[in-house]
Parts: sequence; structure tokens; C-alpha cells
Amino acid sequence: MRRTSFRRCSLRVAGSKGSTPDVFCVRNAQKVSEYLRLKSQNRSARCVIIAGTMQQELSRVSGFGRAWFALTLAFALHVIDEASTGFLGIYNPTVTALRSRWEWFPMPTFQFREWLVGLIIAVAICFALTPLAARNVAWLRPVAWFYALIMFFNGVGHTLVTILGHTVATVPVVRPAPGFYSSPFMLIGSVWLITQLRASRAIRPSNRL
Repeated sequence: MRRTSFRRCSLRVAGSKGSTPDVFCVRNAQKVSEYLRLKSQNRSARCVIIAGTMQQELSRVSGFGRAWFALTLAFALHVIDEASTGFLGIYNPTVTALRSRWEWFPMPTFQFREWLVGLIIAVAICFALTPLAARNVAWLRPVAWFYALIMFFNGVGHTLVTILGHTVATVPVVRPAPGFYSSPFMLIGSVWLITQLRASRAIRPSNRL
């Protein structure tokens, strides 16, 4: 009805030479113009809302799974790096020296087999938890923070030992320290996981396993 009235007014205005358009036609044209403007604005607002909802749903699905997987892959590379470069050769003497100074020092010494098997199991568990990280499961978030911080300081520790050339004064280390080459990957992976955890904190965590 509005479009028909608008067409009639347009024809009347176009066909009248030197005549003033009807007030009704002018007002009707203004109403139609306002209606079209509001409709366009509402359509744009709807598109923004839909895009935001889709982005939120995508973030909820992805969670922090990719960063978790990347850090676990760096963790696996680090285990291979340490196992192939004699990490226990500096770790066990360092723990022994620290225990002789502080009897309460809690870190244990390891035999190679039990140390490697324990780390392989830990890596396998971390890989298995990747789907839960992708769904942003609530109980896994504090675990992920602990995981990221441990790996970050682990990478920093290997870098510092390489720079200093020793762990404690009585345990010198041939540069680069065992596990040094994989440390940058752990640093990058842990920072990425921390970033993803911070970015996904506004998203409602899932409580489903």
C-alpha cells in the first residue's frame, strides 16, 4: 500500500511542471523513506547479532584445545630431547646436592626406565584430554593453568642452565643443557595456552565430559 502511494506521489510530482507537490505526497514519501532506513538498520543489527552468536559458538567449540594439543606436542618433543641428551645425568646429581643442603627438598631421584615410562604416561594422558580442552570443560581449566605454568618455567629453567653452565655450583653442565633445543617450543606452547585460557574465560565453560 505504501509503495503504491509512493509511486502515485512520484508520478504526480514528476508530471506537474512548476507546481508544488501535495503535502500528503511529501509526508508519505518521508514516511516511506524513514521506514526503509529503519528496516535497513534493523537488518544490519540482526546481522551483527547473528555474527556475534556464531563467533561465540565457534569459540565454545574450539575452547583451548588447539593450544593444549600444541603444548602437549612440545612436551613430547621435550621428553625425547631430554632422553637423548642425558638429562638425568645432571638432574640426579643436582637433587642429591640440594638434599645434602636442605633435607626437606622434595624432588626425588629417578632411574632412567621409570622416569621415561612416567613421562610417556603423562604425555599420553595430556593427549587424551585434548577433546575436553576443546570443549572448554570447567574442571580442566585450573589444570591447564598449572600445566602451562609448569611447562613455561621448565623451558625457562633449561634456558638459564644453558646460559649459566651449571645447575648448582657442584654440578657443571656442558652447553647447551639437555632439553634446551625443545625449550623454545614449550615456551611458545605455554604462552599460547595461557593466552587461550584468558581469551576463553568469558565463555561459559562446559561441565560435560
